[in-house]
Amino acid sequence: MRTAFIPIVAALLCVAAFSQNQDQSVKVPSGIVQGLLLSQVKPVYPSEARAAGIQGHLTIQAQISKEGAIINLQLISGHPLLAAAALAAVKQWKYRPYRNDGEPVVVDTQIQVNFQLAKKPTDAPPATPATTPSQSPTPQTVESGWHLAWSDEFNGPNGSPPDPAKWTLEIGGNGWGNNELEYYADRPENVYQQDGNLVIKVLAEKITGPDGVTRNYTSARLKTLGKFSPAYGRFEARIKIPRGQGIWPAFWMLGADIGSVGWPACGEIDIMENIGKEPGLVHGTLHGPRYSGDHGIGAPFGLGPDAAASDQNFADDFHLYAVEWEPQAIRFYVDDHLYETRTPADLPAGAKWVYDHPFFILLNVAVGGTWPGNPDATSTYPQTMLVDYVRVYRRSDKVQTPAR
Repeated sequence: MRTAFIPIVAALLCVAAFSQNQDQSVKVPSGIVQGLLLSQVKPVYPSEARAAGIQGHLTIQAQISKEGAIINLQLISGHPLLAAAALAAVKQWKYRPYRNDGEPVVVDTQIQVNFQLAKKPTDAPPATPATTPSQSPTPQTVESGWHLAWSDEFNGPNGSPPDPAKWTLEIGGNGWGNNELEYYADRPENVYQQDGNLVIKVLAEKITGPDGVTRNYTSARLKTLGKFSPAYGRFEARIKIPRGQGIWPAFWMLGADIGSVGWPACGEIDIMENIGKEPGLVHGTLHGPRYSGDHGIGAPFGLGPDAAASDQNFADDFHLYAVEWEPQAIRFYVDDHLYETRTPADLPAGAKWVYDHPFFILLNVAVGGTWPGNPDATSTYPQTMLVDYVRVYRRSDKVQTPAR
C-alpha cells in the first residue's frame, strides 16, 4: 500500500454566537447553533514541509458571517511551514451557521487542520489490488494527542475469515429487537477478507439456522466484545456501504456491561447508520436510559446542502466515519466534517449520561426492520459492505480507563 500525506480538517462550532440584532457575544446552550458546510477546499501539502516530513495539527480562529463566508482568520497554533497552506484553503470555505429555528447567525469558531502521513489514501482502492498484504500500521497521530491503540486493516489472505483474535461473529435471526429480516451467519459466503477489505455480503436466500429460525436473507454481524472494549478514544472506520430499499448498514458501539444491566442502560453509540431509502444521508445517534429507540439523541449528515434532493449516494464511494469520545463529550464526523457534538447537557432532564465505561465495537448489515422498512421490487442482491479498516486512537495526554 502506498503512503500519502492527507490533510484532515474539522470545524468546531463554539457556543459563543452573535445574533443578527446584537453586537455583544451571547452564550447559547450546546446544540443551539448548528452549521452546514456547503463547500470546502482542502489544503495542498506544502512541498517543503512534505520533503522535511513535517506533519501536525493547526488550530485557526475564525468568524463565520451570516452569509457563510469565513472571515477574520488567525492562526492560534501550528507549524509555520504548514500555516500558509491551511489559511489559504480555509479562507475559501462556505458555511451556513444557523440556530435551531433556522435564523442565520454570526459564529466564532475554531477550525482544526491536521496534516498527516497516512498509511492509505482517502480515494477509492486501486482498480488492481495489491497481491501482498501490507504491514500492520505503526502508531501515528491523527490529531494532537491521539495515538493509534488498536486496528484491523483486514489484510488477511483473500477468502479468510475476520481475525478471531479481534472479532466474534454473532449468529441468529431473532429480529434483533427491530423486526429485522436477516439471519446472521458465520459462513464464508457472508463475511470474509478480500483485497485488503472486510466484506459483509447480504444474500437473498432461504436459510434455517441451528436455532430453528427461518429467514429469506443472510448477512453478518461482528463484535469485539470479550476481545477489545475500550473507554474513550477516537473510533473510525473507512467504509463503502451497500445500497437499496430495506438495507441497513451500521458501525456502532454498545456498553460492555450489556450482559448485566441490559439495553439501553448499557448505552449505545451509533457512529454510522444508513437506511437504503435515504442514500445521501447517514446518522449518528446516542441511546441510553430515557433516550432510546425513536427518542435517541442524534443528527443526520448529508452529501450536499440538500441531501434529500441530491443525487449523491454514500454507497458510491468509501467514506471515513468516526467519533471522538471523551468523558463529557462525543463528537461525530464524516470524512473531514464534524457535524454533531453531544454532551450531558443534551440529555432529557434527569436522564443519565452512561458513556463512562468500556464499550465494544460492532459492524453489521441488517435487512428490513421498523426503521428502514422491508425490501421491495427495487431491491437487488447480493449487496456488500466493504470495510477498509477500523482504527481506535487514544489520548496520551489524558488519564483514561484502560481498554479491556
